[in-house]
Amino acid sequence: MEFVTPVAGALVRLLLGPVGNRLGRVVLGPAERRALEKACRTALERAVDDVREEGATREEADHVLGLLQRLVEEADPDDIPLLAPPGDPDPAPAHPGAGAEPGAPVGDRSGAPLIWRQAAERAGLDPDTFPMAFDHLIERLFVHIRAEVTQAAAAIDSPLFPRVVLTRLERLDTSFQALAAAVHGAAAPLIPLAEPLRQTLDTARDVCRTSQRAFVTPDLLLALLSIPYGRTAACFDSVRPALADTVRRMLQRYLTTTEFGPFHPFDWAERADVQHARGQAARDMAPVVSDAHLLLGVLEGDSATNRQLAGWLGPDHDKLRGAALSAARNARSGSLGTPGIVFGGDGDGDGDSDPLRP
Repeated sequence: MEFVTPVAGALVRLLLGPVGNRLGRVVLGPAERRALEKACRTALERAVDDVREEGATREEADHVLGLLQRLVEEADPDDIPLLAPPGDPDPAPAHPGAGAEPGAPVGDRSGAPLIWRQAAERAGLDPDTFPMAFDHLIERLFVHIRAEVTQAAAAIDSPLFPRVVLTRLERLDTSFQALAAAVHGAAAPLIPLAEPLRQTLDTARDVCRTSQRAFVTPDLLLALLSIPYGRTAACFDSVRPALADTVRRMLQRYLTTTEFGPFHPFDWAERADVQHARGQAARDMAPVVSDAHLLLGVLEGDSATNRQLAGWLGPDHDKLRGAALSAARNARSGSLGTPGIVFGGDGDGDGDSDPLRP
């Protein structure tokens, strides 16, 4: 925790900026500056505690704080491009590949991420080698710093707070989130698929290749439900008893009664759901992508299968996603279109009832 105080001081300097520093000599007195420093320090301490609770060691937390200190000290308040200018588009998505087509580029290498990567490199750092806890700390830091600074702003009469500090906080938040996205995007593709997840997926793909039928999202979801002792089936059953078996039967029926296009060779890394799963594994600091991570990739994706599943499950879809998120975190040790209706009828062919209706 030796880095908390210097990092807090550097954050104050960035939050005030050149205008704030000039006005600070007149408007922002020592008591108010101390209050702002205290808010930043408290936010950092809370962020570090969150990262520790998520599995990072004290040494890892100190290492990330050290990286953050070098970055914020490198940032010159007069060098406004280091802060995201007002009206800039959102930074790169926190989940690389989410909703993207197969083969889409992972991570933004332009704009704010590129500027901050260059700042990191000037400080002698390689963003591609940052520990996984970096984006955790950034995320939690700005949750807490916004709350702490807003509370300080409400208690202090200085016009600097509402006029300068809070506005720059939003811009600093956007910039650091963009850097975290760039770091995250560089690390996530390196995380391998776990076994027997990869074996199960490869087998399902081989079946489609042999039968010359396109591999579609229902194939992937059925493969996840078929993994022995896997977490996917347990997630479904935690939402509703025997739901895994019900969905498994419906997927099997759909895949055997629906016409698909021809098989096209692909790599797992090209699929948006796999990219999303790797992103979640990176945030969880997991050494491998588990089936629960990949289930999240499906449930948080934009496939027709997920949209239909969400329609039938209703509020239970959120429960399923929550179960998958919990399972993924506990496991810490694009995609082709789908024709037709996946989840239709009761599996008996009459189409009169809906077993997934809440």
